[in-house]
Amino acid sequence: MKKSMVFILWGLLLGLTGCIYIGLLPTELKKHNAKIIEQLPDFPLENYSGNFYNLPDNKDTTIQFSCKDGNLKYFIETKDKLYYMNGEIEKVYTIETKEEIIAEEIRSIYQETYEEIKRLLSLIHNYDGSFSKSSGIRGYDKVGEEILDEIDHYVYDMDWQYSSTAMFVFYAFASNSNLHSFWLRDISNDDGADKPHFQMNLYKENSAIQDIEGAYEAMKQNYEFFEA
Repeated sequence: MKKSMVFILWGLLLGLTGCIYIGLLPTELKKHNAKIIEQLPDFPLENYSGNFYNLPDNKDTTIQFSCKDGNLKYFIETKDKLYYMNGEIEKVYTIETKEEIIAEEIRSIYQETYEEIKRLLSLIHNYDGSFSKSSGIRGYDKVGEEILDEIDHYVYDMDWQYSSTAMFVFYAFASNSNLHSFWLRDISNDDGADKPHFQMNLYKENSAIQDIEGAYEAMKQNYEFFEA
């Protein structure tokens, strides 16, 4: 009777929560970690998206970026302007006047951001797997019929301009540890209020890449609708 009640309560809990994540065993985590590090030097870095925020010069500025098959685009949002850049043209929308200018030029912010993205990509390809802490979740998600595990690496005391900890979140297939995608960001216990921040999502396929120009156009339409 007691066993039956335990199973009933367990079933109710599953029903209420939708899913319960289970941590990876040390042996599973060790296997994933070893194979992930083997793959990183050759992981394709042509499909990614992310953003920079809390920038030192202007905390009201957010830089979103997206790269699909090697084609990098930006959507930059400030308190008075919106920018879209793809390396060939630049659209500038002034929020107060509702005017848009399209120019064939590359601003310095484009090149500066590109150089910083390249530095982060280089860090990824050169990451040797020396983490300060590692944990994982079994069956975090599915791709078709394949199960994805989540494997987290925390690297403390990073020597960079961001908060002091780097967090790698890898998504690998449970069956063979092949990397599907991963997420890199900076984190800190004190929220790093005086630091710039970033996050990057990297994919083997381009299907999940954000439509940056679409995000720019949607925000522009939003200002025009609510300020009309």
